Amino acid sequence: MTCSVATLLIVGATPAQGSGLRRPEESAAQDKTEPQDKTKPQDKTKPQEKEQPKTGKPDKPLDESEAAAEALRRMLDRLNKKPDESGKNAAPKPGDKPDPSKSSEKPPVPDHGARPNERNSAEKSPGKATPDRPPTPREPEVGKDRPEDVARRLREATPPPPSPVPEIPTVSKGVATPVVAPPAAPYDLSGRLTLRQRYRRTSGNVKQDTLGVLGVDAGDSSRDRATVHLLGRGFLDTGSRTADGGLRGIEHTYDGRLTGWLYDAHVGLHRLGAVQRVRLGRHTLDETPATLLLDGVSFETTPHGARALELGGHIGVPAHLFESSPAGDFAAGLDLGARPWQGARVRVDWMHIEDRRRFVDADNDLTSVAVWQSFGTHGEVHAFYSRLEQHSRDLRLRASTWIESWATRLRVSYDELLTAQGALATEFDPFNQALLTYQPYRQLGVHATKQWRTVEIDAGLVGRELAHERDEGQFNRDFRRGYVTARFDGLLGKGTSLQLHADGYRAGSTDTGALGVDFRAKIADGVQLELGSLYSLYRYDIVSQQERDHVRSWLAGLEGRVGRGLRWSLEYRYETGPFPDAHFAEARLTWQF
Repeated sequence: MTCSVATLLIVGATPAQGSGLRRPEESAAQDKTEPQDKTKPQDKTKPQEKEQPKTGKPDKPLDESEAAAEALRRMLDRLNKKPDESGKNAAPKPGDKPDPSKSSEKPPVPDHGARPNERNSAEKSPGKATPDRPPTPREPEVGKDRPEDVARRLREATPPPPSPVPEIPTVSKGVATPVVAPPAAPYDLSGRLTLRQRYRRTSGNVKQDTLGVLGVDAGDSSRDRATVHLLGRGFLDTGSRTADGGLRGIEHTYDGRLTGWLYDAHVGLHRLGAVQRVRLGRHTLDETPATLLLDGVSFETTPHGARALELGGHIGVPAHLFESSPAGDFAAGLDLGARPWQGARVRVDWMHIEDRRRFVDADNDLTSVAVWQSFGTHGEVHAFYSRLEQHSRDLRLRASTWIESWATRLRVSYDELLTAQGALATEFDPFNQALLTYQPYRQLGVHATKQWRTVEIDAGLVGRELAHERDEGQFNRDFRRGYVTARFDGLLGKGTSLQLHADGYRAGSTDTGALGVDFRAKIADGVQLELGSLYSLYRYDIVSQQERDHVRSWLAGLEGRVGRGLRWSLEYRYETGPFPDAHFAEARLTWQF
């Protein structure tokens, strides 16, 4: 019974006198000592009116909430009484229309002992049931209708709504209340499959490859107790196995043409009492100080207490995708998180990794502490500090704010490497074999993004200084960098976007820079055209692993969708400069299910 119905019943059951409500004790006394006026004939078809005894004093105003609570309690006590065994008060089923030809029940017989006007009023009363129609509610009359009569008429006239699921009765304070059971949701299966056909040609050398990435998720972690996640990549060499010309990559070092890598394959268990989540299998830990691909188990507890204390841990074997054997490798760690005050979050980590590989036998321990502090929805600061063994490793500081009146976001970053990074576990120094020892440095960056209705400009300055000038190397040196990117939406027509980019470096006495333009336009329903050009004074080609100067790149592409969840794209890139020209073409098909 809703609050509105309860209020209606209270108003009908508790008549007002003057400006105040009757006190509960006065109502009880009046029920016991009710005088009757014998000079008037008693009407048997309706309840007799009760006259309030005169006390000689005006009623005191009574708190409405107390009166409502008391009246509601008395009304519920009356409703919980057993129905009349004679069956006179039994109400028909809601929504049922009695059929005299099929029903064994006799239609109601009028009381011939009553006066004619009383019989007519009883037969035509809108609150009574007739063989032709179900009862309809009428407004309660103050002082004349008892609360149980009003409640009965409402139950008779209001059919229950249809329910697609069974109702489970519950009992609350002695009153039965139907509760609808939630429908059982299906076990979701979703994922994405991407296929790429790649063609590359330089100075007579041609390479063709087929690549595929498949990700599958079964279940929903917010609803299901168990979920499954898979992510893998496959590679098929469909071209010549002998062609080189800088086109061979790490995928071509395997014996067969077909190979693959498994990135994730784990089962997740959720809401296991005090444990919020458990993962079993191969999965990626990206909240740890160093990203770890683990073959093992990890867990997180449910936040506890006012400070939201959380405990986590992991143990297993680090997975190195391009390593021949994991023998001798081991990883373990613990983390503790909390929210000590408003808008703050703190996390402490410990990681232990043993990495056995050729010429390296690493056994390292890393500890770190990270703090986040948000200021409403427009500002945040972040600090991170770590130690490797007994030495300070690195320090990171971040701050960002959104100035709503200017539609501008400002970001400041500071990074400092405190100790030289040598031959460590792969997770702590993944580029050691290529970059050798990484020397300490300090780096500061300032970035700003300004938005207008159809224009956005992003600009920044970054500078790095080595702790010691003598430590300068090919991949770690002092430099200054500045960049600016401007995007214009709708400048060249509806559905178009034009982006201009300028980038400049200064390292010692060498200046390098790049200029670029990118244009995109919607040419059909769900089809987009992309045209671009980039000029680089200095460019490092990842594919050929070569440094190139004065590189001009041209780009053309199309992308669109077919039906629901199916997308395609075509891309062609041409590079020219003081070296043999290079052609790159790729067709991509993505199905999301």
